[in-house]
Amino acid sequence: MSKTLGAFYTPQDLIKFIIESLPKKNKNSHLSILEPSCGDGRFIRSLLTHYKNYKIHIDGVEFDQSTFKNTKLAFDNNQNVSIIWDDFLSFRPLDKHYDLIIGNPPYINKKLLTGEQLTFLRNILSYNDISLLADKNIWTAFIVKSVNLLKDDGILAFVLPLELLQVKFSMYIQNFLKKSFMYIEIYAFDHLFFDTTTGQDTVVLIAHRKHYSKGISIKDVAWNNNKIKNLTNTHSGFKDQENTTLKWSSRILSNTDLEFLTSLSEKFKPVSQYIKSKPGIVTAANNYFITNKDTINKYKLKNYTKPIIQKSIFLKDAVLFNFDDYLNIQNANKPSFFIDLTEYKVGSNKSIDSYLSLGKELNIHQRFKCKNRTPWYKVPLVEPGEAIFFKRLNKHPKLLKNEDRLYTTDSAYNITCNVGIDINSFIFSFYNPLTLIFCELNGRRYGGGVLELIPSEFKQLPLPYIKVSEEYFHKFSQEFSLKENIIDILVNNGREILKEHISIEEFERLIFIYKKLVKRRLDMKLFYPLN
Repeated sequence: MSKTLGAFYTPQDLIKFIIESLPKKNKNSHLSILEPSCGDGRFIRSLLTHYKNYKIHIDGVEFDQSTFKNTKLAFDNNQNVSIIWDDFLSFRPLDKHYDLIIGNPPYINKKLLTGEQLTFLRNILSYNDISLLADKNIWTAFIVKSVNLLKDDGILAFVLPLELLQVKFSMYIQNFLKKSFMYIEIYAFDHLFFDTTTGQDTVVLIAHRKHYSKGISIKDVAWNNNKIKNLTNTHSGFKDQENTTLKWSSRILSNTDLEFLTSLSEKFKPVSQYIKSKPGIVTAANNYFITNKDTINKYKLKNYTKPIIQKSIFLKDAVLFNFDDYLNIQNANKPSFFIDLTEYKVGSNKSIDSYLSLGKELNIHQRFKCKNRTPWYKVPLVEPGEAIFFKRLNKHPKLLKNEDRLYTTDSAYNITCNVGIDINSFIFSFYNPLTLIFCELNGRRYGGGVLELIPSEFKQLPLPYIKVSEEYFHKFSQEFSLKENIIDILVNNGREILKEHISIEEFERLIFIYKKLVKRRLDMKLFYPLN
């Protein structure tokens, strides 16, 4: 595994799953196959076994010279395999086209590419009339170039990051795929196959130039003991994806459900019409600039600290947060002190100078954002808002009234109401099934069921705003703290919020859709039973 090369070797069980998911081929036909980032040759070995009674030839391209030499040596005696040392971005197979292109493209952020590689990537996108906004990662170019190398009836089978279904720049690749293929299968798993620091989920894409079906088929795969436990199929045509911000990851829902949700959401203004939001404090080194009371006492930093909320897991499941709640975090010795040295001058306090020296020993001062500060330890403050929304969520979104205006890190968005909007009413209105459904549809899923909403996704959420009194909000807050799960809140309060807009049957449909989406993400059968 190499971060720079983007090499995350594919587990054998996943390779077996992909190859066995390919359509049957006529044994009399000659198959030409390409593996554009062949690594140690594990895909090639499995293909040779699977197609042992077929006439095949496999080209494997590998960029890393050391890996290339070892893989080439392993297949030197096999006339059906050619291992080629090249960068796939510049690879030119002399007008050759393939029946099958298969593999696990490298996952490399463009910041880690060489200037030459980035030029190749952008040239590939430009040649295919794809916006250069899709240049964020090398895997996009691997998809596009591979499509160009397929025969008219060829198949593309790739392991790809879940980004394909979720992030904004992927929409350019999605549109390209829709134009290039008759039928697209996407397999999404409840299992994290790669032990990466990002916890990035993966999907399998199998795209057919020609097929007896048309459209997109999203298949949810329950994976247990290295094999399929259950497979749920949802079919969707291409046409409904045009002119919509809904992501391919929403395709677990039927077209009628998506049309129902889209039509209902258009009745309401987005979150951005009610509030302004901005991320909290970016320290560039939370473990250094945010610490617990033991460290504060050790280095006598108390007079240079501000109370801060670092993580949502430190907070109770409520819609109110105040200084008493903060003190509970502090007394549990959790990181809750933000070290604010904005006004400090080096040399005026030995203990603080000692802490700054520790920072330099840890190379904190050399981090990108710190290097661009003068001095490096001067962290820009972001004023607290009336409420806090945590961009990453697990069971359900966390939106809390920040009663005592405590600071947050950029794990949260600080919310300030627009003129005429009441923060209590905004929070109350947020917890309805429609808004929470669109959190699921708009957000980006990570390993372990974590969902993240970037600022633009949060601001686009439809919100059926209604005004409530202080007393009513207080009652709501108590009910929220005592709830068994979020469904209780959505059922009890969601009807009040949406009663002027939908029937009881439609409301029950919303609740069912929400349960279905969350169950898919978390697989919480007991938490959200579908009945």
